[in-house]
Amino acid sequence: VYMNTFYGTAGDSKSPFFLRELARGVTLAGQRNIKLVADFVKNKGFGIKYGNTDSLYLVCPKECFQECDEAYDNGNGISKKEYWSRMIQISMEEIGIFRDEVNTFLREDNGSSYLKMAYEKVLFPVVFTGKKKYYGISHESKPNFNKELFIQGVEIVDNSRTLHQIIKDVLRETVKDISRTDLNEIIKTAVWKPDKDNKSLTPEPYLYQIPEPGERFEYVVVENNSSERVGDKMEYPEVARRL
Repeated sequence: VYMNTFYGTAGDSKSPFFLRELARGVTLAGQRNIKLVADFVKNKGFGIKYGNTDSLYLVCPKECFQECDEAYDNGNGISKKEYWSRMIQISMEEIGIFRDEVNTFLREDNGSSYLKMAYEKVLFPVVFTGKKKYYGISHESKPNFNKELFIQGVEIVDNSRTLHQIIKDVLRETVKDISRTDLNEIIKTAVWKPDKDNKSLTPEPYLYQIPEPGERFEYVVVENNSSERVGDKMEYPEVARRL
């Protein structure tokens, strides 16, 4: 704390306490410790999404989410909002435990307990746009998608509307639509049988590759008109994604 306090003064050539070597030493010590911690967490199976001079944004190992992944079952189980909430709660618990491991590691390396890392929050959803520039929904003591947007390092675009507001609009729309159906959850399969009377299939010319006889293919129903044949409402998933 003392070294970081004096860093700015020691690095200022106009300061009576100017000492370039001290400023460099503080910088090097900080870099060394954050790199040590980064290597430590990666060796423990945690991913690093973002890091700067004094902090890291981590992602828990996939095994931590196995139970809630199974409960979600690619959209066939619990809702997406409940799925996200469980992942956030797991992240809070796992990072809280892991923080103590990190601080034990720092104490053993530094020979003192003065240097510690704290757990602050979970950001989800989150977008990293550049160095010290990111935004997301902040969850501290429990999952809460209704909190004010957390924004770090985003500049103003103009005097009438800021990028902050644009980001808020986009991210709020994302959170609002977390229950929206994913296309992968409604894909069906069928078998192409050209030697039979495929009444469900459209007789119009084919615009895309025809499956081999007996080959299964995936499709989605893109219209909600019960009076039409299924074949008239079929579309390949890759085509529907572009609609």
